[in-house]
Amino acid sequence: MGSVHLPRLTGRGRAGPRAGRLLRRIGLALAVAAAMAVARPLALLTFAAIPLALVPVRSVRHGATGPALIGALGMTGRLQLAFGALLTIGLAIHL
Repeated sequence: MGSVHLPRLTGRGRAGPRAGRLLRRIGLALAVAAAMAVARPLALLTFAAIPLALVPVRSVRHGATGPALIGALGMTGRLQLAFGALLTIGLAIHL
């Protein structure tokens, strides 16, 4: 057992990689948003659906099981419906 496995055994050493993954995801999201803003500015309306994602994400991340997951699934369906409607509107309107 070398020092390679030490962070895994002690439970430490994970904050850096997690922060790196989060920053990479944020960077990718910003790059996609910038491309959308150039190609179709009104497609950015989809970001108005972000608040609908907060509650189901929180419930799943906090370990929801059983009926709570069914509620999160219903909220996710509403999120997809709102996202699809906003994207359709944004792509349909030409500036």
